[in-house]
Amino acid sequence: MSSIESCKRCQSISFLALFCILVFALPASAEPVGRVLVSSGSAQAQSTAGGLRPLAPGAVVQRGDTLITGADGNLQVRFMDDALLMVRPGSRLRVDDYRAEGNALHSVLSLIAGGIRTLTGRIGKARRDAYILNTPTSTIGVRGTDFELRLCQGDCPAGSADGLYLGVAEGGIVARNDAGAFDLNAREYGLIRNKQTALEKLDCPPEALTGVACAAPAGPASGVEPEYGYRIGEDREPSGSGSFRAKGLACGANRAGGACP
Repeated sequence: MSSIESCKRCQSISFLALFCILVFALPASAEPVGRVLVSSGSAQAQSTAGGLRPLAPGAVVQRGDTLITGADGNLQVRFMDDALLMVRPGSRLRVDDYRAEGNALHSVLSLIAGGIRTLTGRIGKARRDAYILNTPTSTIGVRGTDFELRLCQGDCPAGSADGLYLGVAEGGIVARNDAGAFDLNAREYGLIRNKQTALEKLDCPPEALTGVACAAPAGPASGVEPEYGYRIGEDREPSGSGSFRAKGLACGANRAGGACP
């Protein structure tokens, strides 16, 4: 073999090796996991590389994205397992890991700021152990459910203590932290102040979730039918001024809120 042919062969091998390195070095996060159904106000996704892109209706959400909404922003995302996620204004939610193909069912999300409401899909129903939602105060698991979280860090209505507010419309959730594991069932509300404190069950739908001050205890235990708060199939308000429909349809009026943003 001539030196020229040998050199060309070396270059080919080097190019192939470089190509393989580049392909396999691509971040796994660059994979679609869902699509935006509804978007209003300021709503962006930040990739693992740090770049920002706007999230308009129809935009693709990728593994590794951090979903960011401004003070006027609302997002509604449908994931590949048919889970529905609604992101409140002023929120940051990271899609740490997500797989919904075949038997590889896995969903790991992290709420960094603000709040969400979610209706779990196939992952939350078929593989409850594979659904994890991390927050600064606790890790949330599900039992096939519809629930809402809001993390208050000095940015909630006056009189709302800082911490994670939780509310369940259907099914149930379990919150785990250094203080133990705590169940919350349908039409129950709670507050976890930090990683070291137990869940405190609340008698009233908290203003941090509803946008409306609670005037009286509500729920089956009290015998009082709530004027606001969760009712199966009823509209809920993620922002305090409007609402998205529970099953991901067009937004509309809520008994406790005004027109949809």
